[in-house]
Amino acid sequence: MKINRYKKLGTAAMAVATSFALLLSGCSESEDSSNSSQNNTTTTTTTTTTTTATTSVQPEVVVKNYDMGAAITYLDCINGYINYTVSPIGEGMILIIDSTYDIETGRILSCGVEIADVTTDEIVAKISIDGERSFVCINEKGILLNNTELGVWEYYDRGLKLIDQFEIKDTGSVVASKDGKTLYSASENGIHVIDAISGEMSVVEFADGFKVEECYCDGLSPDEKNLYMTLSYFSDKGYYEDVRAAVDVSSGKVTMFRSDIDILLNGYDTDMYMVCSSIENDSMPMVIMTSGDGSMANLGVYTLDGGNLPVYVEQSDILCQFEFDYKDDMSLAETNMKLTAMQDDGEYKSGKVSIGADVYVTDSLKYMREENLVVFTCEPYAEEGDYSDNGESGAAASRIGVIDLRYLNFDEPYELTWQKDTTYMIAETELEAYNDYMRVPEVNEYLTDQRAKADRLEEEYGITIFMSNECENMASGRIGQSFMTTDEYFDTLDEADKIATALTDLENALKKYPKGMFKQFKNSTGNYGLRIILAGYIEDDFSAAYAIYNSPGWYDIVFDVSYSVSINFPHELWHSMQSFIENHNSDLLSEEEWAKLNPDGFEYCSASGDPNAYLEEPMDYTYMYEDEDWYFYDNYSKVNSNEDRARIMEVLMSPEQFASDYFAQSTNIQNKLAYMSVAIRGSFDTTDWGMPKWEEYLTMYAKE
Repeated sequence: MKINRYKKLGTAAMAVATSFALLLSGCSESEDSSNSSQNNTTTTTTTTTTTTATTSVQPEVVVKNYDMGAAITYLDCINGYINYTVSPIGEGMILIIDSTYDIETGRILSCGVEIADVTTDEIVAKISIDGERSFVCINEKGILLNNTELGVWEYYDRGLKLIDQFEIKDTGSVVASKDGKTLYSASENGIHVIDAISGEMSVVEFADGFKVEECYCDGLSPDEKNLYMTLSYFSDKGYYEDVRAAVDVSSGKVTMFRSDIDILLNGYDTDMYMVCSSIENDSMPMVIMTSGDGSMANLGVYTLDGGNLPVYVEQSDILCQFEFDYKDDMSLAETNMKLTAMQDDGEYKSGKVSIGADVYVTDSLKYMREENLVVFTCEPYAEEGDYSDNGESGAAASRIGVIDLRYLNFDEPYELTWQKDTTYMIAETELEAYNDYMRVPEVNEYLTDQRAKADRLEEEYGITIFMSNECENMASGRIGQSFMTTDEYFDTLDEADKIATALTDLENALKKYPKGMFKQFKNSTGNYGLRIILAGYIEDDFSAAYAIYNSPGWYDIVFDVSYSVSINFPHELWHSMQSFIENHNSDLLSEEEWAKLNPDGFEYCSASGDPNAYLEEPMDYTYMYEDEDWYFYDNYSKVNSNEDRARIMEVLMSPEQFASDYFAQSTNIQNKLAYMSVAIRGSFDTTDWGMPKWEEYLTMYAKE
């Protein structure tokens, strides 16, 4: 029975076995096969075949039989990069993006972009660009790069001349179709389908009301009918866990995989999927075969032959494992790559190539389809303490290797053993559990009036409000600190009164801010944004409220309704505003520039490592102590620069609470407020704002 099922499911991959094997051998017959496939493509977009064959037409691949002269060649033209990625772009070329980081902030300051010809070992084009860039795809229009920080997409020609650009923000992780003409990403409510040529975007909503919180797009299925995603959620274990899912890109239907699946990868031409999972408490790699109909309905599991966990060579159906040979003294003698692919007889066989004794691969392996080459990046193993100036190990000797598959003998059998039936991978219970996690319950009936008012505020200001039992899935630390919901902490009548008062305070606070400001916290697809959580008790001795930015785009503010929301709102809102500024234009808030606005030699209390050190701090330089020229409102302003700015905004937006009519007349506060105002206007769209309340103080006490 195992043999019969193996043969039946194995035919899904055999449909393209011959053409794939020709890629490995470099035979000229592949051109005839490709031309035949191309003829089919021009007459119809899909072909009707048996259920065991793929229904998608594979793109034409013409093997040009580049000869590197040896099984492995290391390029000399691109040696010594530090933080770089490599992407094949056809015609024997690879694109290299080498990024320069700010060590303290982790931000990418600039990047060098180069095109190298691996067959001649030379750089053919080179530019330097400010900011971050990542490779997206290549198509008939050019080479598409993305500046994720600014949401700018740029097309370059093969001379790296900028030829076009468009703007789509907040896409998150993106995967491209094989032809590079369609891009896919995902957010809260659905899949974003982006036309890579025009930049136009449409949304396919998730079916059955499915929503995601934080997700990463891993790739497309070989037939490009399903988008694979990794979903992160805060489990009942008290920490974030990942689950894997497949989403039909046409219908939005979600298929959830078992939670113990750690890795999900897919093939390129064949309907073959590889995962790492736990079977009978023994972790092992597996291969998943499908019927090719894109339904995810016919999954079978095979364990692989022994060795280390394999990975796919990107843009191929080649598996790679690393094998290590050791000397008698257990020092490393040789590192081998074991590359495995299906041969023309339908069997999987392996070939090996040595990459040396002292190097390790630092980036995923990429297949150059036209050239039948595998390219990878590597570094030497660093001795203890052997680091470059920016903390990267072995950076000076980082290099790129190229494997010519024609020089490998694919003669070692590679076993695939039937392991589980189709029910193993799919887990409806996982889907139900995730939906329960994301579901917001109906508010308690006795809060109907309060919920109606919250709905009105949401509509008017573009925010999201949670109250009472609606917060139950957030209370255990999912959005930062743990808290008790109001229905847990108060009796029914007291809860209703507290929430009513909190909503009135919130509305009064919202009115003080510019028109349309809060709606800008949503991302460009209209998802996420500013979220207000009305809590019963925050489990912290000092917190009446706190603000936190939660990926992928929630600016959360939690209020303990026992305290005044109107007093705490301006302070916590600044924290959210600062997160917004940092996410959109972080250069506008520089710690170095801000330090110049403080007394000479001053350091915030956080520098001592004790968050409560401000309680023992002298009151000098504060409005509460000095007669003039103060720098801070009180000692809490001395905790760190963020609390300093939040305190300024808190005091100025609620002068009736702080008896601080003259706080802003200090030249030092004026300078800080002006700096903050520039950062705000440089990050938000202020077209219809007029003069915000905080800027009125700049004119009220302006020095002539």
